[in-house]
Amino acid sequence: MNRIIKFRAYDNQAKRMSNTFNPLLKEIPEIAGCPINYSQSEFMQFTGLYDKYGVEIFEGDLISFEDDPTSVVKYSKEFCCYVGWDSDKCPIINECDCFDWYQLKKQDQNHLIVRGNIFEGLKSIT
Repeated sequence: MNRIIKFRAYDNQAKRMSNTFNPLLKEIPEIAGCPINYSQSEFMQFTGLYDKYGVEIFEGDLISFEDDPTSVVKYSKEFCCYVGWDSDKCPIINECDCFDWYQLKKQDQNHLIVRGNIFEGLKSIT
């Protein structure tokens, strides 16, 4: 199985999220039809996972496992995997200070829900 490589970007000045893009395909990422300003954007990689509704899970997403509190998706160099950090205990995501985390796994996809992202906040789930 091949891993899907794609990113999205949040433009801090325009306060908008881009569509997803694959830099390996030399796609030009855009936000609302305008090319992304790389110097003022935050980039987030697709984890390769989807939530129970089929929504792609990216770094920086706010997710919950079933009805657990919301966690922030981050790649952990220490654990070599994508993890969900407890966002209440880790307002500034810092691995050294956080101990409440869980590894995101393919078999957990049916229980994960994307609730928003760290830039745009929580979304209502319908």
